[in-house]
Amino acid sequence: MKTVGIIRNIDANGRIVIPKQFRDIYNINCFDPIELYLEDDIIHLRVYQELDRFENIAQLNCKVLSSLSGCHIILTDTEKVLSNKGRYNMQQISKELKEILKVTNALYVEESIQIYENHENTKNQLTAIISIEEKVIGSITMESTIQISIEKRCMLHYAVKSITEYIKTK
Repeated sequence: MKTVGIIRNIDANGRIVIPKQFRDIYNINCFDPIELYLEDDIIHLRVYQELDRFENIAQLNCKVLSSLSGCHIILTDTEKVLSNKGRYNMQQISKELKEILKVTNALYVEESIQIYENHENTKNQLTAIISIEEKVIGSITMESTIQISIEKRCMLHYAVKSITEYIKTK
């Protein structure tokens, strides 16, 4: 990406105008939310994404995983369901799953667990714990009407690996 610099003055109210050519390139419109964050001595601006980087990459991986495996995929962080059948959900996860995410040091949970309230869990369920540097950040559950094959387990493993590697590089 080519670096472009423009100097702008801050007005009396502390505001700065984002140049029109920048707004056009990034499709920024009036009232669009803009995220500001500091990194070292640099102030960054970017179009605010409702889903953070974990949620974005994880949802994409789950959609692909569901499509390839034919299984029902449920994505959570440590508090809520992020994706269920490819839809953004935001329902609170069950106490059972919260407890597992708090105390487990396992990579996978083979037993059938309730992911959220009113969730009808299946006998054929595999939950992968997503963690970075020993900090649990969520889970992906694969559910199937038939036994989950070794190939599907490998797909789940690589989805988790892809998510964690992506986050580590950001």
